[in-house]
Amino acid sequence: MAATELDALALGWMSYAADPDSFCREQLGQENDPWQSRAFEHVLDPSCRSLYIGSCHGPGKTNFIAKLIIWAGTTWGRVRIPCTAPKEDTLLRKLWPEIHKLLIGASPLLRSGVRWSASRIIFFETPGWEAIAETSRETEGAAGHHDDRVLVLVEEATGVPDSFWATYRGALTTTGSKLVAISNRTRKTGHFARSFAAPATAARTMRVAYNPHGLEHLKGEVESPRTLETKDPTKAYMQRVKKGTIVETWYSNRPDDLWAQDLIEEYGWDSDEVRIRVRGLEPKSDTKALVSADEVWACYGAKVEVHTDDEKVGAWDVAGAGRDRSCFGYRTGQLLEHLAAFREENLARAAAALAEDFEFTQPDFFAIDNVGLGQGPVDILTDMDLMVTPMNGGSSPMPDATAGDRKEEFQNLRAQLYWRLRQRIKKGKLCISPKIPEKIVKALAEELEATLWGETPLGKIKIVPKDKIKETLRRSPDLADVLMMMEMNDAGWTADAMAEGERETA
Repeated sequence: MAATELDALALGWMSYAADPDSFCREQLGQENDPWQSRAFEHVLDPSCRSLYIGSCHGPGKTNFIAKLIIWAGTTWGRVRIPCTAPKEDTLLRKLWPEIHKLLIGASPLLRSGVRWSASRIIFFETPGWEAIAETSRETEGAAGHHDDRVLVLVEEATGVPDSFWATYRGALTTTGSKLVAISNRTRKTGHFARSFAAPATAARTMRVAYNPHGLEHLKGEVESPRTLETKDPTKAYMQRVKKGTIVETWYSNRPDDLWAQDLIEEYGWDSDEVRIRVRGLEPKSDTKALVSADEVWACYGAKVEVHTDDEKVGAWDVAGAGRDRSCFGYRTGQLLEHLAAFREENLARAAAALAEDFEFTQPDFFAIDNVGLGQGPVDILTDMDLMVTPMNGGSSPMPDATAGDRKEEFQNLRAQLYWRLRQRIKKGKLCISPKIPEKIVKALAEELEATLWGETPLGKIKIVPKDKIKETLRRSPDLADVLMMMEMNDAGWTADAMAEGERETA
């Protein structure tokens, strides 16, 4: 090939850097969906540093990420593209095969510049100029990606821990570097969810939803059927979220009508199942949240009768100087009468103040976490002849004839108590006094919703570690812990029984 022909080819190829639609059509043999074209526009926008895309099922999100990798890798110049997801299968069994499929159908010229392997793609035979598949299990795996340009791609972004995002964004130090995150929105908490409610100045948000094509749904009311309006997939619809932020919404013709209609009829239009999988919205509560914020607010000001024989139970979650808040509260029967947070550097003074409060409240049962800092207040109050029960959440679960729990069902005592609190709230057996400030109730609702549960490989119920909740909330879930510790009383547990449980754990 003559030098002039090579120059013309090089100039033509360089034009693709500003025209990803032409690149995908001419070099990959695929037309971009309208929402994909718009996402490429955001990536091209110099003022956009990060792009967050919340997606329904099946609109072509993996296809978009695969095309983005090939386009950036071959037109941006030297670039490093770390691709991450919570699970290895997402990358190696979904994204990487999609890239391979696109390369098989690509032009010979494009294929000659790309070498594909099971977990790495090297461009123009230049090590370091590449895309790499790596999971988000360890923060260190996301570090060290600094080159001429970096394109960070995050699949299933809603499941990526908050600790990783600072590392990802820290890789965007060079001009033109970008972060693109895409996911079904299965959580209301965490960095990905916050990006839709309050995006950063240099961030853009998109939602991709199923185009209903005039389908009817009953919305749970047979008397009022409603037809879902067909949307124009070639234009954006602007959605205003609760905090006033505008999210750019697109509708895809790819998801199957019968699939969507079956889900709508089975679960209802505003169910979490349909919100996540069909509408590309966040759920009303995290799918693994202990309870939803709405359920907590439903307890606020609810009517309840307090009987003279109802026991008054209290709890104190202890924090020290420079650390999280100390929180304490009281519940009489089903009524949560008091819940507060305070900061006191001197734990002896805090214990003395609580001892004075005992004279007025006269609790029948009072629990204090005795792990770390909590042991000092336990000793102080015990020396004052006040009956307090130490609590160690990591100790073994205990038999509970009152609630019918079986200790074999739970990973530890903390999981058992939190599960009891969940049952109390869902059964309408917790009423929060209207005298408790709304800001405290709001914080409690956030903490309980951010407290996720799951199962161990042996099928035991577990609660996400406190450090993980702190990553999500940016604070410790101390108010929630107070309510959790109060659940010890209904089982009639004693300090001796607690000690026995700790001996079993040891």
